[in-house]
Amino acid sequence: MDQRYSELYQDRINKLSERNWKIEFDTEKLCVKVVNEQGEEIDFQTLELLFTFLQEDITRKNEKVYKAPRKTPIDEFSRKRLDITNYVLLEEEERGNYRTVKEAYESNGIFTLSDFTVDTKENLIHPESQSAIYLNWWEAEKILEPLKEFVEFNKKFSEDYKK
Repeated sequence: MDQRYSELYQDRINKLSERNWKIEFDTEKLCVKVVNEQGEEIDFQTLELLFTFLQEDITRKNEKVYKAPRKTPIDEFSRKRLDITNYVLLEEEERGNYRTVKEAYESNGIFTLSDFTVDTKENLIHPESQSAIYLNWWEAEKILEPLKEFVEFNKKFSEDYKK
């Protein structure tokens, strides 16, 4: 078990491990409940932690069944192989056990902005931190002027702030 969970959530982990939990499925309402031997429903905080553990398990199983997702910036060889142009590594930052990668690139007429965070200790991408925006040329063209104005304004604001 991951040390960070056992330290932060020991009481909830105890609740999960000290009881026999059962999933009750209501076929009429199409909903589920997690209950203990006495039929008491699991509390929200413990349920949240259970889902965190289940999500990590699902991610690991997906990586076994399907190809593991990329967890590093796109390297030069892959850029050539995948016909990726205009590649920019916006950020690659490590903080403790986490690495965040933000990239922008064009491939096959689609401009992509993507970011993801990897738990380097568990070697898993956090699904909730993963996002991508795909733009064709006419969508990208629509944001060029506002993006330029944004950069100019904030660059000037930042320079004024430094003074």
